[in-house]
Formats: sequence, structure tokens, C-alpha cells
Amino acid sequence: MALERSFLIVNLGSTSKRYSVFSENGEEILNEKFEIGSKNFNGTESAIKSAARKIDYIAVRIVAPGEYFQKNRIIDGEFMKKIEEAEKIAPLHVRQVISEIHELKKKFPRAKMYGISDSEFHSTIPEKSKVYGIDFSDTKKYGIYRYGYHGISTKSVLKKIPKYKKIIVCHLGGGSSVTAVLNGKSIDTSMGFSPLSGLIGTTRAGDLDFQAIKYLAAKKKMSFHEMENYLNFDSGFVGLCGEWDFRKISKRKDKRAKLTLELFTHKIKKQIGSYVAAMNGVDAIVFTGAIGFGSSFARKKICENLDMIKKAKILVVESEEERQMFDEVRRIL
Repeated sequence: MALERSFLIVNLGSTSKRYSVFSENGEEILNEKFEIGSKNFNGTESAIKSAARKIDYIAVRIVAPGEYFQKNRIIDGEFMKKIEEAEKIAPLHVRQVISEIHELKKKFPRAKMYGISDSEFHSTIPEKSKVYGIDFSDTKKYGIYRYGYHGISTKSVLKKIPKYKKIIVCHLGGGSSVTAVLNGKSIDTSMGFSPLSGLIGTTRAGDLDFQAIKYLAAKKKMSFHEMENYLNFDSGFVGLCGEWDFRKISKRKDKRAKLTLELFTHKIKKQIGSYVAAMNGVDAIVFTGAIGFGSSFARKKICENLDMIKKAKILVVESEEERQMFDEVRRIL
């Protein structure tokens, strides 16, 4: 009798990574989370192999710009070539994904591997929301659009709530985004071409005027590559107050920690307001992600003095990205 197939789900975030193993019937037989610096992959491999005698399929969360990555795909030679090109555009996520894929291929050489798109959910965003104000021929030629991310998380929470017409999903964590959902489809989202734009993150700057970037690079005598690293790895919470962990920041009493909290929550509040305007109302606001789900302090700060949402349901829903990724890879097979 053939052994039941096993699925390894690999979810790499900007501040953590998760490994789950599912049996073919959907039973989760392993769920391990590692925050930055806590444990390495070698320790994880032992846990995986003790949970499942063999791994048949691997699904890896892919956060990368480009129309190619707005679709779930098998990880083959073409995929690796494309993602290595994308690493130059979105280093924070893509760099570790490439490294992880190489490790997984070594550890589980017989497993079929698939990339699960974190932006596929946002493929429904209309042109008025996804096109930038540059030469339109360049937009089409180079594929410069608002792709958006956290789509896997958003899909997973939408499954858990009633089918409201107008929903705003706030995924707040190491990286944060706000998405407007109308009749079950994404119509706008705060992240853009790459995950760097939009709200501030634990280490990412979020939206910043190009002229300010140019001026800062000149003053700090930074190359283009150095400035890219600065905006991706040395900004956000870390740049503002020297700490990436929101839990620790929210307990501090100093001015820089207070400014970080105010800046973070204020920008989310503004994003919610813009989507209420775009959809002419809102029926439900959903909070998810490590901060969105885990911090009542953040939710209170965001929702206070926001009279326009008084009639909306405020929902706190835990994201199940690994379960959603398992469902996605099952559909591919």
C-alpha cells in the first residue's frame, strides 16, 4: 500500500520563518516558527523528518515583483532564473527565498517544489489603482505595476469571516499592508511594485520621496546598492527607535518609541480612510498578522477617533498562511 503523500510548507517572512507539514488529507502534523536569530534550518530539518518519513511536495511562499510571479508556479530552471533577476529589486524577501530553495533541494532532492504567489490575490486590482504615473509605454514594457503582497494571508482570513461586500484587511507584522476588498476581490492595496513601498515595516522605510532618497544618498555618500540596503534593512522601526520588535516598542516610554508607534498607527489610519472613500463605505475591518492579531494596543490606536467606521464590524482574525498555501498547492497538482 502506497504511503500517503506529505506536503512541506515553507513560509518565509521578513522577521520569521514557518515550516508546516501536512498529510494528504489536510492534517497538520508539524508547525514550527522561528524568529530572526533563534534557530537555523538544520534544526528544522530534523523536526521535519521526524514528522514525515518522506516529503513529496514543497510549497514556498514567493514575495517577488513581476507579472510572472502573480501566479503559482513549479520551481524549475526558468523560475530560478526569474527569481534571481527579482532579487535585485526586492532583496529583503527574495534573497532568503533563493537561499532557502537551494537548501531545500539539497535536503529533499526528490520532492517537487512549487512557488506560491503572495501577490496572485491582487491580480484583480484595476488599472486605475495599479498603474503608476510614468510613461505608459515604459509601464507595459518593463511591467512596472502595483503588484501588492500579503495576498496569501488575506485569502486565508477572508475564508473565516462572513461575505461582507466592503472589507478592509490590515495585515500588520514585520511588513504591513492594508487591502481594500470589494465583493471578494482586491481592488487596491498599500504595497506596490515591491514590498518596500507603502507602510513602514520593522526594517523597511515604506513610502519616501525619491528626491529625499537622492539627497540622503549624496549626504551619506552611499551607492545605489547601499541605499537600497539602508531602506530595506536599516529603516522602519529599527531606524526610528533602534528596535524591530513591536512588543518591546509598545512598552517603552521614550520619545522615539512613542514617535514610532504614532507614525505606524497614523499611516494605517490614513490608509483605511482612503479605502473607505474609494469603496464609499466599509462593512468590516479585519486585523491580522503578528501585530494586527496580537496587539490590542495597536488596534485601539488605529481605530480611535475614526468616526467613519463606527458602523463597521471590527474583526480580529488569525491568518493561516500555511494552510492556505497547502490548499493552493493541492489545486495545482
